[in-house]
This record gives sequence, C-alpha cells and structure tokens, in this order.
Amino acid sequence: VLAETRIRLSMCYSQLDWLYEAEELLTRVKRDSVPGSLKYVWATAQANLLYKQERYDEAIPHIETMLKRPRITRTEKAREYYLLGQLYMKCGNNAKAFKCFEKTLLQGPLYELEMNARIKQTETMSDEQNKKIIRSLERMIKQPKNVSHLGQLHYALGNTYMAAKDTTKAIDVYETGIAD
Repeated sequence: VLAETRIRLSMCYSQLDWLYEAEELLTRVKRDSVPGSLKYVWATAQANLLYKQERYDEAIPHIETMLKRPRITRTEKAREYYLLGQLYMKCGNNAKAFKCFEKTLLQGPLYELEMNARIKQTETMSDEQNKKIIRSLERMIKQPKNVSHLGQLHYALGNTYMAAKDTTKAIDVYETGIAD
C-alpha cells in the first residue's frame, strides 16, 4: 500500500511540476523494490517524470514496459505508441518514430489520433515511403468526413512533397490548404 501511494503521489507531483519531490518518491519506491503488481504503474510514473524533465531517451524504455502490460485496450495501446513515436522523434530516431506511428494506426485509434499520427508520419518518413503517404493523404483529402481537417491534411501533403524535393507541388498544396 505504501509503495502504491508513493507512486501515485509522485504522479500528482509531476503534474504539479514538483519534479524534485516526484523523483524523490520514485527513488524511495525503487530502493525498497517495486512490487511486481505495481511494475506497470511505476513505469508509467517514471515515464511521466522523465518526460517532464525532458529526458526523452530515458523515458522510452518505460513506455515500452507500459505497452507490455496485460489487459491493455487498443485505445490505450494506440495512445502509448503515439507517445513513443513522439519520444523517438525528439531523440532524432525518425525510422523508429515512423514505425510507432504506423503501429498507432494499426490499433484503429480514435479519429483525432489517427489524423495526428498520419501527420507525424509525414514528418518522419524516409524517401521510400513518400508515394504511399501521398496516396493515403490524397484519399483522406477527398473524404467528406475530413472537411474540417483539410488545412492539416494539406500541410502534411505539402511536407511530403517537400521531402520528395518537389517544391513546386509542395507550394501548390500549401496554398490550397490556406485557401481551404
């Protein structure tokens, strides 16, 4: 009970930006050894703290531990893959970030998360993935349900054309996005 209380209190402290206090509590729990039943809760608290401290590379293993917990829902898994992708982006590992955003999409996420994952993919893609992303974004632009997100989709498509070194097409797409 004491370990769980300390872990949950550290989460509160992290949200309040009382990072020293949060780290102190998590250190105490780790020193006293984390009970197996709290392994995933501790990983969540640790990842949150490290993210707040902008120690992104150290937070990655904790997010990966969170993804291994039992009874994780598809929605939670999609969100955590998205977070992992963001961390990889911040660390400069675009290949792993792209894969994480792909795994996010495979979970059938909520619409907003799907849209953001596709946009992040355009920022992390390699040259081989350009054509696939372009086709996907062009299909999304034509769908009536995406009318309210046309600006974001045109931005993502423009990024894709810029990555493909097609500046003229990128400018046209950006201007279309501004007009929408």
